[in-house]
Amino acid sequence: MWSRSVIIAATLFVVGCGGSAATSASPASSASPKHVVYLDQMGEGDRDFGPIPIDKPWRLDWTYDCTGTTEKQWLIVAIYRDTGSGTAHLYDTLRGAIGPSGSGAMLENETTVDGPPTGQFYIKLQSVCNWHLTATPA
Repeated sequence: MWSRSVIIAATLFVVGCGGSAATSASPASSASPKHVVYLDQMGEGDRDFGPIPIDKPWRLDWTYDCTGTTEKQWLIVAIYRDTGSGTAHLYDTLRGAIGPSGSGAMLENETTVDGPPTGQFYIKLQSVCNWHLTATPA
């Protein structure tokens, strides 16, 4: 027969081990890298986005599909950067996305005469087609 002190000691040992195992597992799971997405939007037709705060060089991936229409089979994307004075200036544009469908990426990783690739951005999209835009760090 088990004595009362052995049962209490065994119970404390099991509880103590379980608590420390759970504690040591938590930091490892919270240390996993976080996937940053500045913008992830799908839709059809014209759309404006912003402000989009961006803190490092980035890329804008795009796709469009106009197979459901015969008119205006293109995608136009204009990126504007906030100047900080209540206005936004044209920063970059997507040209040449013409045809029934397409995909590509715009890399925004250099400082230009329009400013650095960080700050507050606005995106203006024009198309009658289905599209998908994703902005992530470069």
